[in-house]
Amino acid sequence: MTVRKALILAAGRGSRLGRFTAHMPKPMLRVHDRPVLETHVRMLKAAGVREIWINLHHEPEAIRAHFGETVRYSEEKTLLGTSGALRKLSAEFKDGPFFVVYGDNYLELDYAAIPARGLVTMLLHHRDYVAESGVVELAADGRILRFQEKPAAGAELSHWVNAGVYLCQPAVLDYLPPGESDFARDVFPRMLEAECELYGAISPIPVTPLDTPEMLAEADPLWVAQIGAGKIGGRRAGVFPKVATVADIDMDRAQTLAALCGARALKDWEEAIGESRVRIVSIATTNNLLSVVAKRALEIGKHVLVEKPAALASSELEPLVRLARERGLVYQAGFNYRFHPAMERAKSLLAEGAIGRLLHGSARHGHGGRLGLEHEWRAQPGIAGGGELLDQGVHLIDLVRWFSGEDVTGVQAVLRTDFWPIAPLEDHALAWLDLHSGARFSLEVSLTQWKNLFSFELVGERGTIIIEGLGGSYGPERLTLVRRPEQFGVPEIETETFADPDRCWLAQWEEMERAIRCGEEPSGSAADSLACLRVIEAARLSSAERRVVTL
Repeated sequence: MTVRKALILAAGRGSRLGRFTAHMPKPMLRVHDRPVLETHVRMLKAAGVREIWINLHHEPEAIRAHFGETVRYSEEKTLLGTSGALRKLSAEFKDGPFFVVYGDNYLELDYAAIPARGLVTMLLHHRDYVAESGVVELAADGRILRFQEKPAAGAELSHWVNAGVYLCQPAVLDYLPPGESDFARDVFPRMLEAECELYGAISPIPVTPLDTPEMLAEADPLWVAQIGAGKIGGRRAGVFPKVATVADIDMDRAQTLAALCGARALKDWEEAIGESRVRIVSIATTNNLLSVVAKRALEIGKHVLVEKPAALASSELEPLVRLARERGLVYQAGFNYRFHPAMERAKSLLAEGAIGRLLHGSARHGHGGRLGLEHEWRAQPGIAGGGELLDQGVHLIDLVRWFSGEDVTGVQAVLRTDFWPIAPLEDHALAWLDLHSGARFSLEVSLTQWKNLFSFELVGERGTIIIEGLGGSYGPERLTLVRRPEQFGVPEIETETFADPDRCWLAQWEEMERAIRCGEEPSGSAADSLACLRVIEAARLSSAERRVVTL
């Protein structure tokens, strides 16, 4: 028997998945880099199903945009429940057997292999812990005898759990009550009372519900290869849930970090990223290797998190950004400053219109170096690729673009080597950035800031946001909001101090994980780094030719 029609249930909000489903339907989350809903559609079509309906409610346009006219849709203004969704479409399913599929369970099922028995064949799978599930008691011939909801430990009738796939005969439609209703609560018990024949079929493959972030990770673990085991590599690896390999030219350093992560230590980065479990490559090497490792990782289908500036030049980075987009891979740059709590709060205040239209801003960032700095790799042009403007200035440029939501249109800059013997690299830079809206920012970065400094000021029509400190040697991370009164005069001033600036590392990982699961570009992507590199290259030209450079 060939089944020609199916209804996939995809309307629920998936609230337990938090950030993953805030703007994405749960069945559109990606497992093995493909939306779960796409897997169901593909497998149903492979089984001969020709007409597929999907019910919609939460973020319906994400599903419509992905599938277009290849499926049919039933949009629900208010949720109708699992069986209520079918009742709404009763007229479409009365002429032959059909599947009902819960779109938020992950399984790559051969639907054609499900036997048609009785009015409903329910796919079942085994679960050890069933206290949060409904279980099914089966007769020896597979007939369903009764249902039991969330049994206490030791009182369960079985460990067979509904896998969210039903093969139904049209007569099922007669048992659907009006309004909102649920198969497990309202329909199947009623059918058993009416002595209808319902059968269970044991799933031949694993079934993973995607109700929580933990379940999502179980279905598709995101193993990481950490390339570079220095200070930054260690911070990155410390927040990754699963690290498969750690590679570093210093084998002792690789082994030390690998031991902390339960990973395998290697000297060869290509072997590390080629490990079969690896889905993400985190790159914290010297600047000259950032794009080299990223290129190979993208070529073999890995997502990439690369430390800033992501490449030595925009010409290196541009083809890699294009490659990542062509292959649907997440390519994130290490702009962890975006994820500091004060920065996130400032971004939220700007979005709320707290200071009105942005007029101008200024930022200063610097430190005083350290003994022997001139002998480090950061002082070698061929390895570092640039001086202080590339090292710390790239963060300020990224924040200007992120806070304003605009690209830089003009640059005027002065780059100098005042103190440290690192020429032609600069140890001090001043830059003025013009934005499309007419707002202008002044930036200063320095290796002669004898007391570590970070400050960022955003001035709008109705107020000012001032961010100071990054924690640690940069001082407490603090945000001050200055509100200009309607009639001018003494402003209102509110100050917040943030106690956990180092959470930025975890927050950026969470953003990358969200981007992978949702198939979206992350905040602080390699494309953002590409834009920053172009600004830096314009600043160098401006300093050399003593003129404003237009982008």
